[in-house]
Amino acid sequence: MIPATVRRLVALELQAHQDWARVVRRQRIGSSETFRLAKGTQLGADRLRGVRDPTELALVAPIDKGHLRAVPTAAWTTGEAPAGTRTVWSTGTTGEPLGVPYPPSAAWQQGVLALHINRIRHIIPWATRLSLDALPHQSPAAARSFGRVRAATQVPLTSRDPDAVAAVIEARKPRVLNGAARELIVLGEVLAPDARPRIVTTHGELLTDEIRHALRELYDVEPLDSYGMSEVGRIASQCRAADLYHVHHEHLVVEVLDDDGEPVEPGASGDLVVTTLWNPLVPLVRYRTGDRVTLADRPCLCGHSLPCFSSVDGRTMDWFVDASGRRVPPQRLWLSMHAPARLLDAVDRYRVVQAADRTARVEIVARRGDREVLASTAASYRSVLGAPVEVVHVERLLPGPNGRFRAFTSEATPSGRGEDAAS
Repeated sequence: MIPATVRRLVALELQAHQDWARVVRRQRIGSSETFRLAKGTQLGADRLRGVRDPTELALVAPIDKGHLRAVPTAAWTTGEAPAGTRTVWSTGTTGEPLGVPYPPSAAWQQGVLALHINRIRHIIPWATRLSLDALPHQSPAAARSFGRVRAATQVPLTSRDPDAVAAVIEARKPRVLNGAARELIVLGEVLAPDARPRIVTTHGELLTDEIRHALRELYDVEPLDSYGMSEVGRIASQCRAADLYHVHHEHLVVEVLDDDGEPVEPGASGDLVVTTLWNPLVPLVRYRTGDRVTLADRPCLCGHSLPCFSSVDGRTMDWFVDASGRRVPPQRLWLSMHAPARLLDAVDRYRVVQAADRTARVEIVARRGDREVLASTAASYRSVLGAPVEVVHVERLLPGPNGRFRAFTSEATPSGRGEDAAS
C-alpha cells in the first residue's frame, strides 16, 4: 500500500501544476466513469436517462441531500458495500444527518488527498499532529502516516474539559493542531503560550473574519482552513499562504451556478454543485451542496493558477453556553455525537435551541424513537452543557425567513452569531 500511496501522491502533485486544459481532459474521463456507475443505481437511472456523457452535464437536474435522504441508501449506491466499508456521518450543520459509506478504496483516496493538502501547507509526514475530531465514544488513537505511527492522538473534546485537552497538548507539544474553529478558540483560551502549535488547521464551519481574528490572536499564526462534506469528501483547502482555497479538481468536478443555473464568471459568487470522481460506491452527479462560493479571479499567492475559491459562504451557527458560563462550540452538539445509530437512521431533521436561561431543547423529526433512546440522548447533551436539556419529537421543522434552516441557535450568547464571550 505504501508504494501505491506514494505513486498516487506524486500524481496529485504533478496534476496540481498542469494547465487547466489537461485537468479538464482528466475530469472528463473520471466523470464518464461516475456517469456509468450512477446510471447503475436506482436514483441515477432515472436522472441520467437520455444523457449520453458528461459533456451534457447541464441537462441533468442537480440533486441535494434531501434527494438522498428520501430513499434508502441502496438506491444511490452501486451495490453491496465491500468489507472494510465505514459510514461517515454528515456533521449536522443542516440539521439533516446522513450516513455516507466510504469503501476502503475511497477512504484511501481521501487519505492520499490529505497528504497532498499537508504538502501544500508545508506539513512534513512525520510532523507531530493532534486532531480534536474523535467522537466521545472513541478512545484516543494514533494515526498512521507512510506506515509509521505518529503522535497524532485524537482527543474527544466533546467529552473532556478544555483544560484537560490543553494539558494533553502541553505535554505532547504537537507541531500541527487541527479542529473545528470554535473548538480551537475554546482550547486556545486555556492553552499555555509555550504550547502553541506552529500550524493551526480548521474545518467544519464558516470561518468568519471574527473567528479568524480570534484564532490569530490566540495562536499567533494564520489558520489554514479546509472545506468539504461527508457526501463529496474534501472540496477545497487553503495552502500555507493562507490565501485562496485550492479546489481539489483531481477528485471533483465543481460548478458555480447563478440563480438561473448558469456558470458564473471569475470573481462572482454562486451555488456550488459537485460531481464526484473518487467514491465508486457513491457516484454523485451534480450534487448541490447548499453552500455558496466565490470563484477567484486571480492566482493564489503561492503561485497556484488552477481555478480556486476566494471565499466559502457556509451556514452560520451560534456559540452555546454551559451552566458555568463557559462558551460551548456548536460542533460539540452534533446529534451524531449524542444519539445511537438506530435513532440517527430514523431522523429526518433536528434542531438544537438554547434559551437565555441556558436550558436547551433538541427537537427531532424522526420516523421512530423510543423513550429510552431519547432519555439517553438528553443525558449525553446534559453532560456537555451542564444544564437541563429535553429531547422531543416534533412533526416538522421549517427554515427561517431567509429560506435557510439554522440547526443551532442560542439566545444565551450576547450576539446573534455568538462571537462575543458569554458573561
